[in-house]
Amino acid sequence: MLRLLRTSVVAATLVAAATSVSADPPTLSSAFVLPGNTAIDLAAGQQTAPCIARGGDRTLVVWADARSALSSSSDGYDQSGTDLFAVRLDANGLLMDETPIAIATTYGIQSKPLVSWNGSSWLIAWEGQTPTPSYLTYTLQARRMSPDGVLLDSQPLNVLSSPTSNTFPAFAVANNGSDWLVIGQGAGAGDGGIKGRRIAADGTFVDATPITLLAETYYLYFFVDLHAAGGEYLLTYQDNVGMKGRRFSASLAPIGSPFVVPGSRFADSDSGYFVTWVNGTNLVGSPMSVTGTLAYPAGKVIAAMSNIPWPGTAESAWDGTDWWTSWFHVVSYGEYRVRAAKIAANGTVVTPGGVDLGHDLTSFASGLRIDGDVNGGVRAVFSDEIGVSEAPLDIWSAALDADAMPTGAAAITTASPAERAADLITGPNGTRLVAWLSSHSGISRILCQRVSRYGAALDPVPLELTSGPSLSAPAVAWDGERYLVVWSNGLALSGCRVAEDGTLIDEVPLAIMPGFQPEVAGANGIFYAVCAHSPSYPQNRYIFGKRIDGATGAPLDAGALNIGGTFANYPDAIAVGDRWVVTWQSNYSHDNPQASAVASFVNANGTLGATVGLSAGGFVPKAAAAGDGTVLVAFNTNSPANANNDVVARRILADGSVGPTFTVSSAFGKQLHPSVAWNGNEFIVAWDDRRNQAAFYDYRTDVYAARVSAGGSLLDPTGFAVFNDTDARILGGLAGNDTGSVLAVASAFEPEQPWTSYRLTLAYIDPDSAADITGDGIVNGADLAALLGFWGSSNAAGDLNGDGTVDARDLAMLLAAWS
Repeated sequence: MLRLLRTSVVAATLVAAATSVSADPPTLSSAFVLPGNTAIDLAAGQQTAPCIARGGDRTLVVWADARSALSSSSDGYDQSGTDLFAVRLDANGLLMDETPIAIATTYGIQSKPLVSWNGSSWLIAWEGQTPTPSYLTYTLQARRMSPDGVLLDSQPLNVLSSPTSNTFPAFAVANNGSDWLVIGQGAGAGDGGIKGRRIAADGTFVDATPITLLAETYYLYFFVDLHAAGGEYLLTYQDNVGMKGRRFSASLAPIGSPFVVPGSRFADSDSGYFVTWVNGTNLVGSPMSVTGTLAYPAGKVIAAMSNIPWPGTAESAWDGTDWWTSWFHVVSYGEYRVRAAKIAANGTVVTPGGVDLGHDLTSFASGLRIDGDVNGGVRAVFSDEIGVSEAPLDIWSAALDADAMPTGAAAITTASPAERAADLITGPNGTRLVAWLSSHSGISRILCQRVSRYGAALDPVPLELTSGPSLSAPAVAWDGERYLVVWSNGLALSGCRVAEDGTLIDEVPLAIMPGFQPEVAGANGIFYAVCAHSPSYPQNRYIFGKRIDGATGAPLDAGALNIGGTFANYPDAIAVGDRWVVTWQSNYSHDNPQASAVASFVNANGTLGATVGLSAGGFVPKAAAAGDGTVLVAFNTNSPANANNDVVARRILADGSVGPTFTVSSAFGKQLHPSVAWNGNEFIVAWDDRRNQAAFYDYRTDVYAARVSAGGSLLDPTGFAVFNDTDARILGGLAGNDTGSVLAVASAFEPEQPWTSYRLTLAYIDPDSAADITGDGIVNGADLAALLGFWGSSNAAGDLNGDGTVDARDLAMLLAAWS
């Protein structure tokens, strides 16, 4: 799906000319990242299914990663599913890559990574999804990586496909010192045999088509794995009789007949194998020759089974001198460890019962994999929480040295903060305040930062308002003198006022009212906060509102006003003169996804006015008001589960009458979650758009927009793209002013280093032609010469973005507006 980060928050600025009536799209600025929030820490989202392979003096760890699946959207669409990322560890187990290297971040699901070293580079293989004319197929794909972390294949290699099944129940990779061999087994009829395909060190296929290693039969093979020693391959599997091994030459010719093996878990060295299995009440193991002869047919006891609940997950590896076997160990109820036992090359167990690697596991730990460490010993990787409430899974690394002494454990899946769920509002002189949710693993923060009319950061770093788990998307408003940012912890709304100069007014957040899904509006020194809340029964949900005095932060209402609902969601609030308009989504019942869009007036004294039904089949309404009191409400049609969603809109006039519903966008695919702004001349409606999806399961969204006149005429019937590249873009919101300027903010997933996360991105359009420095009605070489004459100064005529310096960003703005 989406490549998660130009991921998590995208920003863009939209402006429409006062006299514009044409359908020609406006000129947009290029998008740019909001700076100042860059600290590297553990990544948000789930990281699972690690794999590990030593390569020379370093180790590569690869895993499946859902950091691009973070979404503030109401239907929870996951943008890019699981992607693949990797980091290199040095000889001491320390990160060589501050943030991970993106391996596969296209749409669809990339999962089940495996990695193998051939002496000069790694091959990373995984299961991915590939579109077909009618549906999709599952494909085993691969890419090579050099020791320097450079991907050697510009695009993934398509190794094996499974047109008859939705997964590969068997999948493995090994290297015999020359070629890699990738094997797979489909689950459908005609695809149940085990096939293999070799890849040479230079990334070319040795086999033009896959070769059948085990023929399909009436049963599937289980516990399939692949190993290599002595220049040949060993395929192990369970058939309808038991566990077997089958040798193949480097050219994939069968060697001898299948033979019985005692277990399913193998490790390999250059000259032989080590196998573990359960014998009575013990986990046992034995070296095994290339020809299949066990050194100890009954096995040597490694550990008692009483503390190993999942013996099938015991992993073994060779460190160049000794064998190692590792497992998840239960110390007592609710107390778990990773342990590993050192085993001499001849099979003698050096540390019976194993040694603790020094990490307290949670009950969610999974995916244990090991390899010999660079300096001898064993290195384990696994997926686990960090022990913080509601923390997602991260990938951990822990090791024992050659003397079986623990060397420490650490989580290794890093990223810049995931910036998402942004909102913004226009304050004095076109300045905007942007507020958003910033997340690392197990912790979220509500941040805000002032930007100029053109999106230039006015504060070097964001202002932190609060931190903790379970924080919602924030909302922000301006009351004419100050800002208010509100959020919820899932139970109650809190907020902080921020002064015009960006300083914090409330050192301790204001307690506002119970509820979630917060929104806020402001005018004339008063804020109006709204939320959804279930005061008595969780399935009965209402919209509540409350006035807050801007000067003091004190509530102006004794209690929150029940505006309406029963099964209500996603409120919004705007100021209209001395009144407020609150919109929301009214579901037909607690378990019925169908809904209507509703609007209510709230009087200046906080009492409830008229309520207006806007549309059956209306979802997530958002509104903005023109200077004459006309309100435009935009919402999407159909439930989120529908394959098609359009953006429609309806005007509410100052006298409370309602105009007809009209379509803003009915493009192919889904159009979701609109936002609305007024620029002094026209409304701008922007939304998340999937018209460019590459396949039906491509959930990446672009951001599109259209202008709507004050009289309700659609000026851009096909819309225009605000953000439309190959990465995920999730619209945050829009903020306009009365000089024709609109600034939009969104989350963009940036999969590349150093971000590997969602970042807030901004863009704008300026119909006031600030770039027309000479004032002759066009932007051309004369304006360029004037700007270069102001270079490095603070001259207001050349400082197009209002950040105090005439520099490259101003030049980019001028070039974007070139006539």
